[in-house]
Amino acid sequence: GSGKRLGAESSQGAKKRPKTNGLSNTTAISLLSDSEDDDSDTEGPVILPLLTQNLWFDPVCQELRMRHLKKTYFSRGSPFVACQELTGSLLQHLASPSSSYSIHDQQIQQSPHSGVGSDLRYGCAMLFPKSRAPTVMGSFMFVNSKMTRGLTFGIVENILLASTHLESFNGPGDSGQEFRALQVSEFKEFVEKLVSLKLIKAAAVMGDMNWDDEKAVVSKRALGDKPMAKLLGGEWIDAYRNLYSVDAHNGYTYDGNQNAMLSSSGFRRRFDRILLFPANKVEVSEVEIVGREVIEGGERVLPSGKRLKITGSDHF
Repeated sequence: GSGKRLGAESSQGAKKRPKTNGLSNTTAISLLSDSEDDDSDTEGPVILPLLTQNLWFDPVCQELRMRHLKKTYFSRGSPFVACQELTGSLLQHLASPSSSYSIHDQQIQQSPHSGVGSDLRYGCAMLFPKSRAPTVMGSFMFVNSKMTRGLTFGIVENILLASTHLESFNGPGDSGQEFRALQVSEFKEFVEKLVSLKLIKAAAVMGDMNWDDEKAVVSKRALGDKPMAKLLGGEWIDAYRNLYSVDAHNGYTYDGNQNAMLSSSGFRRRFDRILLFPANKVEVSEVEIVGREVIEGGERVLPSGKRLKITGSDHF
């Protein structure tokens, strides 16, 4: 997310094209609105920098990691930030009085992760620059979830910005695939209905999708999840794949080979995504995977005694 501004593609009689910038964990996107339907005074593109980040619920070096993320990325171009695995303690680190962000979070205390014990609860949140506050905020739990997963959102300049965390792998025999597919259908229906009713112009759904529909390409094994593009349909854009083919760029955001804090060498997936709708009102200008650098001053000690370096999260 460099925060690069795109020039307006306007000419007399042409459609006005507001634009968005995003981070996949960093992406640059553009929102387009038909001039005849646009009652605002905005000329040219509307730039919305977007960042999605699974914060990692683990208590290891939380203050150090959050301080690094806020300094290095959250302040970079003032992105709209979609967070996942936000615990009560992580929320305290992010919600300082001096913060330039307002936080709309899912009801964390009602969101236990069934795979790690009822004492650890987390949820999703959207962070909005206070200078560009949402006019509407909301959240809902998916009907189809055993982990109380859902969608947290705000509407900024008639654009819905949402954070989600789809169903996780929960042990042998419980991959979560069926629930994830149903959850995609739920947020797809929600977004498309709002657009059809002209309550919003466009939407960005961001987060840890836990989606594994590309491993067949890189490992020649059977597909895990169904192809996301087929479930969503042609009017949706996967921001990263809009710019980069799977052959040219893997786009891994959970990367056992590159993330110094992970011990799972060889396990590499593009779990985190930014999904945009509708395609005829959105442009992607740039995408960047962020969070690879090592943070000095901390370490992660495994039960085996092995010591690992610290990065901002277990996800890029």
